[in-house]
Amino acid sequence: MAGRKLDIPRIKRMVMLLSGIVLGALSGLTGISAQVAASPYTTFMLGYAAPKAARAAFLMAFWAGIAAVVTWTIVEGASPSLLFCLLAAVGATVGTLLAAPLGPTGLPGQSGRIGRAMLVIALVYVVSEGVRSRFGGPRGLTEDWLRGAAGWLITGGCSGFVARALGVPTGVLMVPLLAFIAGVDPSVALVSSLAVSVLAGIAPAIGYAVRSEGDALLGPSMTIGGVIGGALGGWLLAGVADSRSAWPLVSFGVTAMVLCSWLAYRSADT
Repeated sequence: MAGRKLDIPRIKRMVMLLSGIVLGALSGLTGISAQVAASPYTTFMLGYAAPKAARAAFLMAFWAGIAAVVTWTIVEGASPSLLFCLLAAVGATVGTLLAAPLGPTGLPGQSGRIGRAMLVIALVYVVSEGVRSRFGGPRGLTEDWLRGAAGWLITGGCSGFVARALGVPTGVLMVPLLAFIAGVDPSVALVSSLAVSVLAGIAPAIGYAVRSEGDALLGPSMTIGGVIGGALGGWLLAGVADSRSAWPLVSFGVTAMVLCSWLAYRSADT
């Protein structure tokens, strides 16, 4: 035993599997894609260059989102509106493209940090409304046009543009817009946000598959973990939450605040 060498690749695969489970579960419980958190984590843990880490993180987040949405749909016996998700995905893609001239990381320097700080303040309101929801649920504007095709496109477009400008996941903007502007139940807003991310990611996922740009050694471990975690998160969301539950908005708001604060910290020296 003393002379036995450690199987480092196996240890790394186990670490990435467990990490994928944790990140996938958080994604399923909050409606926020795991890609933004997984990419720098993969760079730190495995020493991947940024493009390779981004690919591995994207594939994990993509499959984790699918697992969460499918599991929630099966357990809940319902599904988010496919038409809404398609239109919102189109809007988010257009919004992201419109914000592309701002640069690869969005608004530079002080402007980006101020934007993220304002977003954190807005998320404090989301958490407070999540707590208040036990007394009657979050209030929405409930304008009829916001629940039609135009409103869905605008919701996706605003989410994609602001998220790209601030360098945060689209779900950080989409969940509050759905819950407070369109009046969607919190748990449905979380699942719809993930579904939009999945639909918007189909084309990149196909591109990676065609070009075989995955990580054949360690990437599958993190992706499998993401699928397990996403399914667990979707199951918990469907099994515990209902339209009057406070914790979906609270868990979303707290996670989004931590994520935005961390992203602001990472950009402090840039």
